[in-house]
Amino acid sequence: MAVVFSNSFSKMLKEIGHECKIASCLTYHKESLVDTEVNYITMRGSMISYLPAGKEHRVNDDGRWIRDGRQEGKPARIARKMFPDWLWTDLALKDTDLENFTNLVRSYTAANGDGEGGDSDRITMWVCNGEFISQYYSEYALSEHAGGNLRNSCMLSRDSSYFDLYRYNPDSISMLVALDSEHKLLGRALIWNTSMGKCMDTVYAKDDVRPMFIKFAKDNDLYYKSSQSCHHHEFDLKGDSEVGSNSVHTRLSEWDFDEYPYLDTMMYLKDNGVICNRQPSEEHKILRCTDGSYEDGGSFTDDCITGERIDEDDATYIDYRFEGRWYSGYTMEDTVYARGDGQVLDCHAVEVDGEYYLSDSDDIVYVDSEGEYMRADDVVYSDSGCAIPSHHAVEHADTGDWIHIDDAVEVEDGWIYEYEAEKVNGEWVRKGSNQTENQEA
Repeated sequence: MAVVFSNSFSKMLKEIGHECKIASCLTYHKESLVDTEVNYITMRGSMISYLPAGKEHRVNDDGRWIRDGRQEGKPARIARKMFPDWLWTDLALKDTDLENFTNLVRSYTAANGDGEGGDSDRITMWVCNGEFISQYYSEYALSEHAGGNLRNSCMLSRDSSYFDLYRYNPDSISMLVALDSEHKLLGRALIWNTSMGKCMDTVYAKDDVRPMFIKFAKDNDLYYKSSQSCHHHEFDLKGDSEVGSNSVHTRLSEWDFDEYPYLDTMMYLKDNGVICNRQPSEEHKILRCTDGSYEDGGSFTDDCITGERIDEDDATYIDYRFEGRWYSGYTMEDTVYARGDGQVLDCHAVEVDGEYYLSDSDDIVYVDSEGEYMRADDVVYSDSGCAIPSHHAVEHADTGDWIHIDDAVEVEDGWIYEYEAEKVNGEWVRKGSNQTENQEA
């Protein structure tokens, strides 16, 4: 018998499937799942409800599943029971995929309910500004279920005066909060109304709440950060697309205060009230202190790799994309000049013919037969797609394909693969040629 999902469970899998490998596999490989331990799958709050082996499936008069005999388990544990070992291996699934599944399931049910009437744990998303913002930095506002970087925030329970910058600029700064059923705080993120559009700053929440903020950003066309860290200063994502590094700013109505909050991204405050994520050349304050003070603008910034405070004059500026991530800012880490990409981290670069390239550059290719990278212009490709150094390649006499000279021999009418030839009287000839037949005669 096949595994049976409730309609609400199937809907949830489809909703989160684009960002969750487990959910996608449960949907598209449903016929291969096993029902030996669990079946008739649905959600009950943030837990998976199932009918264990040996229990009869029954329904009420209205067709709803009877709860008698059903049990509940954590999403990761129950999902793993449905995959036979061969399918788990074939799909290259990992424990990290199960962890992501659990976080997204909990986030989904918190926002939408479980579809079975168990909505007591639902989370409310709310955008606030002005006086409300400072309230959500109080330890007393936290939910008992709050955790992660929210509880470890350096601004937690600071004097309310620290947040005057937010309080008196409601048109420029707001805050998205996630509240539990008792209106206690589970997560928060500042929203800046900038020159580029609305941008969501660092999300402070547990891993299973954070996806709700990302979904809000996508649903409301906000820019957001690819890394939820105070050391990442780029609003580099929008929707499901990378937009790269951007310089953004907003003009404040009020900006001269005795105390300031620590800011993750929009940290530079000019004397004219413009606040931005790029260090300006004119005089400014750097709002990166946890005691309400600020640094006078100079050449200091955060190392974009380590997060440590550094002097720009002693650092190197990098701005490039490597393996899907943007690296942009000043760093004290070792760098080299890479052709076409400027200064890059030396751990991302390889040297080819006296010049450096990013190891994922289209201008170079790794050649297995040589055990090293070579310029793409200096290689050709065999019919099977293997890169061959041009100076080690010969053209097959019949097909025109490139073959490595070590795998080829030259016969009377050109080069062929060695396995296509044999030696006769010390010379290479094609197998089955007239010369071979004459020798046999």
